[in-house]
Amino acid sequence: MKKFFFKLALFVVLLATIAGAAVLLTLFVAPNYSENDYMASFLRKYGRLKNTEPPRIILIGGSATAFGLDQYLLEEMTGYPVVNMAVHAGLGPELFFAPLRDEIGPGDIVVICFEFVEEWGNDYSLLLDLNDYTFLHFVPSSDYPLLARLIPAFMVKKWYYYIKYGVLGRKLKTTEESPYRLAAFDGDGQMIYPRPKSLLDDALFAEMTQSPLNTLFHDSNIEILDGIYREASESGSVVLLSFPPVLKEAVDLDAAGIDKEQTAFETKLAVPIISKISDYLFDRELMYDTTYHCNTAGEKRRTELLGRDINAYLAAARLKEEYATAERDNLFPRAATAVLERLKMTRATRWRFSQTP
Repeated sequence: MKKFFFKLALFVVLLATIAGAAVLLTLFVAPNYSENDYMASFLRKYGRLKNTEPPRIILIGGSATAFGLDQYLLEEMTGYPVVNMAVHAGLGPELFFAPLRDEIGPGDIVVICFEFVEEWGNDYSLLLDLNDYTFLHFVPSSDYPLLARLIPAFMVKKWYYYIKYGVLGRKLKTTEESPYRLAAFDGDGQMIYPRPKSLLDDALFAEMTQSPLNTLFHDSNIEILDGIYREASESGSVVLLSFPPVLKEAVDLDAAGIDKEQTAFETKLAVPIISKISDYLFDRELMYDTTYHCNTAGEKRRTELLGRDINAYLAAARLKEEYATAERDNLFPRAATAVLERLKMTRATRWRFSQTP
């Protein structure tokens, strides 16, 4: 009997050793054939974050903001260096914010603009696809079992690519052929792939799901946003909420209904909202290939809208500080009242006057 258990234990140890060796070979030895894929742009975006100093504007969001923001134009409009971390909504706000914890500082402005999904999650398979495992330390320990369950599928995928491209010698797709390749981004993570027109025809649009905007307003999403807001505030940073561009045809509410939903949502939220959803409903000629992806003209339009909203917020913040100074220094009431009236007229305060810093 003892001999049986000894052999069983030996077999288990041998099996674990083989499995561990296979995992290590996959992670650190097998060639990386996804280094030119779309997700690899996140590494360039993270590099820009590391190479810029506060105060900055840092955007986190999904592909709507990867396709729909000209960070250099936003820099010109606001006077702040801009880091566009947005790449894929599947990462979720919490996973996007994790690399920012050690990087953000006083004066930084983090703008959250995620797509309208019912519940934000953390798709760790996207982290594995980066083939840069330093990002795995951002995974909370409570999610290690989930991460472990993803590794077998990742191993199969990586060895499949190795056999297909390395052993069989199949030719990799060219890196310039679509916006879903690393070559579509410059060294700072800005999309530079030309998208001169909309590819949305009626057949493609018919295959797309509608965008129920009220899914953003779920309690679980509010909890995530407020948690990020509180944590960033401790570092002297500001967190703001804006919205992605979305195809108007795909929305299930009219502008009045959307504004009503947003007003109700804001009473529950600590994060200042600087934009109106209805402003970001775009016609088809400004969109590219999905309900969220802008073409080049749409990218410019969305950037102009967001720059306007950020500048309005900053103007309101300066006016509020001016009012506080007048009140503190006991200036005559007319001066303080005049500043307050100017502040109330600022567009950014239309929604959350009490939340400007």
